[in-house]
Amino acid sequence: MNRLFCCVLGMCIGSFFQSLRAQNSIADHVVISEVQIAGGSAKDEFVELYNPTQASIDLAGWRLTAKTSSGSTTKNLVTTFPPVMIKPYSFLLIAPDEYDGPVLRDVAYSTGSTISSNNTIILYSDNGVTIVDMVGLGTATLKETTTVANPVVDGSIERKASAFSDAVSLSAGGSEEHAGNGQDTDNNAEDFVQQPVSRPQNSSNQPENDQPIPVELVSFSARYEGGGVRLQWSTATETENYGFHVFRKDDRDSDFRRISGQIIPGAGNSSRMRTYGFFDEDVVPGSRYMYRIADVDFQGNMTLHEPVTVVAEAVVPAAMTLEQNYPNPFAVAGGQGRASTTTIRFGLGKAGPVQLAVYSIDGRRIITLVDEEKSAGDYRVVWNGRDEAGHAVSAGIYLYVLKLSGFQVSQKMLIIE
Repeated sequence: MNRLFCCVLGMCIGSFFQSLRAQNSIADHVVISEVQIAGGSAKDEFVELYNPTQASIDLAGWRLTAKTSSGSTTKNLVTTFPPVMIKPYSFLLIAPDEYDGPVLRDVAYSTGSTISSNNTIILYSDNGVTIVDMVGLGTATLKETTTVANPVVDGSIERKASAFSDAVSLSAGGSEEHAGNGQDTDNNAEDFVQQPVSRPQNSSNQPENDQPIPVELVSFSARYEGGGVRLQWSTATETENYGFHVFRKDDRDSDFRRISGQIIPGAGNSSRMRTYGFFDEDVVPGSRYMYRIADVDFQGNMTLHEPVTVVAEAVVPAAMTLEQNYPNPFAVAGGQGRASTTTIRFGLGKAGPVQLAVYSIDGRRIITLVDEEKSAGDYRVVWNGRDEAGHAVSAGIYLYVLKLSGFQVSQKMLIIE
């Protein structure tokens, strides 16, 4: 790749990251995070606030209003907030006196006030003068750029955690369930999603954090085939993942160097397993190579993952499979109905020297379970969670790695107390 092209590519990627930063924007102020309007009765509705900052904020003297679609009539939901602190990454729930939702309200509406379809909800910091946040519903004339559709009966509109949030990722069990609700591009339509069933939170709920979690890599393998090395890796979850780069070193290199040209696109935000691949054709048969992959987030931050090693054998190695250990997790000590051993199953498509070993997450070998010639077939190995010296290992995440003729594949396992 020539220097001019590298410079142009660098500028393009830099511009792309700036664009993504603009799209993925976390507010620096309290926001209206979820709204439900009256369904069967006024007691169904609420307004939820969220603090996406690192500091507690006192809402004393603030005001919350609802304006009609034309903006001509104002209803004071909270005329003046009492002294109440909203902690970092925490919520505050405002609802009518008769509210009977799944959690208790923190602050009550003014008597007789309600929210209707096509209203605009406005949060002020000083008794109706300075607007902190605004959400326009349906046909409301007051809004941030574009209104969000009115929520369905018993549903709500919920603010996103990131530019790529959706109703599933924000719901219970979703990848962004605990990622907060801080996405704010000053466009109501872009910043909210429709939830078919509301899920309000109050000041008693655990704080949530808008900081992205790392990409969770569950497997990474390398094998020699067709004159090159094929890499394959899988992720369990991804948050704000722009993509991946591949790095390589051999016996002549003192450090890893990047061999992937353009970035390998990631999934952005994902809560399901995804698999990726890369083929390195610039290898010398018989040479030994070490590979690492790095995930790159939307801000350009790079995280390197553990390396794998492969020998570019002249003969394509046998196919091999390595299953997830069962049970997983397991407890070395057993007790309380927990298993004290786990079973690892693997398959070989061809005879050859096989090694199966367990490693700590920092790459220290704990125990070798198999180290011998084996014929093609399916195998199972039982491990009792102890090291070579017979000592029980501590709770945590471990890797088990299967190697055959320069090809290796790994899986993660979890040991609990």
